[in-house]
Amino acid sequence: MTWDAFKRWGRDVDDISDAAAHSTVLLMQSAPDTPDVFDFVAESAPVVLSSYALASQDAAMGYVRDAQRGAGLAPSLFEPVPAAITSVALEPVLKWALTDVVFPLVADEVVPRLVQGTTRLVSNVGRETVQQSVGQIDGVYGRRVPRDNACAWCRFMSATQHWDGEWPDSAYHGNCRCRPIIMSPGWDIPDEVEGLWDDYEHQTLDAEQWARKEQTRLDNELWARASAAGGSLSAQKRRHGSLRRRELPTLQQLTLSRLREKYGAR
Repeated sequence: MTWDAFKRWGRDVDDISDAAAHSTVLLMQSAPDTPDVFDFVAESAPVVLSSYALASQDAAMGYVRDAQRGAGLAPSLFEPVPAAITSVALEPVLKWALTDVVFPLVADEVVPRLVQGTTRLVSNVGRETVQQSVGQIDGVYGRRVPRDNACAWCRFMSATQHWDGEWPDSAYHGNCRCRPIIMSPGWDIPDEVEGLWDDYEHQTLDAEQWARKEQTRLDNELWARASAAGGSLSAQKRRHGSLRRRELPTLQQLTLSRLREKYGAR
């Protein structure tokens, strides 16, 4: 029942995303073919997309309630604030899609980027609603459900279980097809999904172990450079700190790099 509810929600998300994409295309068809297009979309898109954001939120809450009923859990009192796509949320999408645009507009270049960005905003409303609900339901946790041959970021993110409803910010990239699922020990999860989780968790743990060693090696090289320049120990430490801030990759960066290099992730 719980997996069936998840799949139904997935179909609803796809339908809502397709409708939001279609409306974005229609909006661009009526947009001026001048530099005023940025202001036009910034003012019009939030009005057009907010109804889809609310539908995405409603579909997510329907999934949450179905999952609770199917697992015999008491209904959650969690009620999210009604969703809306604001101009603030839309601004990074517009800058990415419309910056450096040459007029007249080349629709084949602009529209796909704008559609990708706006549908991501709409889909993320539902994803975030499900994620927030996990912290409101006793005895459940959440996890990202990836696709086969997922990119390095999605493998990395799906390797972690979340018990408190707190997912990292910006966890879903453009065109991401992953979704969060509500789970509890003993719930029905297909073997192929469990297999992907096992594979990606193993890959991520292996990549993280390599990343820690690699970061130590790189840091030692930075210290060697800092100390080779001479001066007092305190000056060498300051130089080393400056080098680390500028040049030392984070553990996450190194882990993702390893997932791409060793396991062929995108």
